[in-house]
Amino acid sequence: TIVGDLGGLDHLSWVLTAYLLTAAVSTPIWGKLGDLYGRKGSYMASIVVFLVGSVLSGLAQDMGQLITFRALQGLGA
Repeated sequence: TIVGDLGGLDHLSWVLTAYLLTAAVSTPIWGKLGDLYGRKGSYMASIVVFLVGSVLSGLAQDMGQLITFRALQGLGA
């Protein structure tokens, strides 16, 4: 329904791909940051990044924004 409202059914796979790709890339980075600076701080930072991506995804006005914001959400995942 959301993709239909944004008019981008042909870009639907990019929404999931952007999230999964950035989540896979950022997971070792968050682990390294946790080792260097403490796990609690990196965990809280990743939650903030995820929540910002979630809010922005909910406010997306077109498919390009939705894909970008889902990628940001994946960075925090």
